[in-house]
Amino acid sequence: METSSKSAAKLQGNPGSVQGRLNQALEDAIAQTQCNAIAVARRDGLVVVHRLPPGGDPRLVAAIAAATAGSSRKAAEELGQGTLEHLVIECSQGTIIVTETGPRAILVALFAGRPDLAAVRGGLRESAERIEAILEEV
Repeated sequence: METSSKSAAKLQGNPGSVQGRLNQALEDAIAQTQCNAIAVARRDGLVVVHRLPPGGDPRLVAAIAAATAGSSRKAAEELGQGTLEHLVIECSQGTIIVTETGPRAILVALFAGRPDLAAVRGGLRESAERIEAILEEV
């Protein structure tokens, strides 16, 4: 198999591929945190992988989460609060949590109502670390 073919296979959706392992990481995160939807996006707002319900727009979720995280990252820096770890947005119909996933990506999870933030943040942090390790291979 050629090197380019090996690289392409590594990125495809089979279970051992990067895409397959990212998909499994999202499935595990959903099971652990009980979120309704979850996505990984690059910091520039492009979708990496997602699990959104039918009708959900992954590009919109990724773009808004990346922009919000970027603003929050800058606010934390400028106000001397260190680096952004989690961003929690409580809304009338649910909660959005954005977690840094290494230097290139973010993890955004949507919840119905108000989840137990301590438990959810821990689960999302574990998922983010796992996803970061997978993305470092690309």
